[in-house]
Amino acid sequence: DNISDNRGGAFDVGAATVDVVRGTYTENRGGFGGAFYVDGGTLTITAATFTANEATGGSGGAIRFRGTSGAVVAVSSLFSANTATEDGGAIAVVATNGGQPTLTLEGSRFDANLATGNGGALDLSDVDGRLIGNQFCHNEAASGAGAYGTGALGLWTNNVFQSNLSSGAGGALRLQEAAEVEVINNTFVANRASDGAAMSTSNATVRFINNAVAYHPEGGGVSTESTLGALTYSLFWENVPADLSPNLAAIVGA
Repeated sequence: DNISDNRGGAFDVGAATVDVVRGTYTENRGGFGGAFYVDGGTLTITAATFTANEATGGSGGAIRFRGTSGAVVAVSSLFSANTATEDGGAIAVVATNGGQPTLTLEGSRFDANLATGNGGALDLSDVDGRLIGNQFCHNEAASGAGAYGTGALGLWTNNVFQSNLSSGAGGALRLQEAAEVEVINNTFVANRASDGAAMSTSNATVRFINNAVAYHPEGGGVSTESTLGALTYSLFWENVPADLSPNLAAIVGA
């Protein structure tokens, strides 16, 4: 329950290596990074809990990371009810000076995080991400309620995106501006958005393979404003008003 008007409600970390094991961070508040602000370096989190932390003046409700390199790793951790007045209700990772930090999330849960801007759970800018076996549920944002990626790279596989809500595009995922992501073996259920309840893309190359997209009550399944890298071997079921946006349906011949 710490408060900072500037960076990191609990910790403001420079270019260092920090390991967090079984820590609990609750109701911390910082201008950028409600619990942690990391400027380069490496932050590794294992079996930790981040609850009700708040970025009061910017991005990263629980964690804000920026740098030309470095990494954030979170394994078997819980991020719940964190909020950001801008982007990244739980985690925001931003590259600087043409760099490319990395983000690895494995076996973690993101539940009921909120961003006033983009990325209810995650906001990634020019980040190489590996998202494996995570759950994203009940997160909210203006766009990309599960995850929002600009220029993001990487492999996102075996994740569950359920009941996320975006007031704009991308109920679960919004990928844009030269993002190159492989979205493979994921489950998208009951997300909501004005467009692309499961995923919305713009000027991005996304390989959408072997995913399940079902029971989206509004915004449709997958939407794109430009060509998609690949859309194969995926199951679509009861998405309203349609499984695919009209231009994407025309591209794949659906």
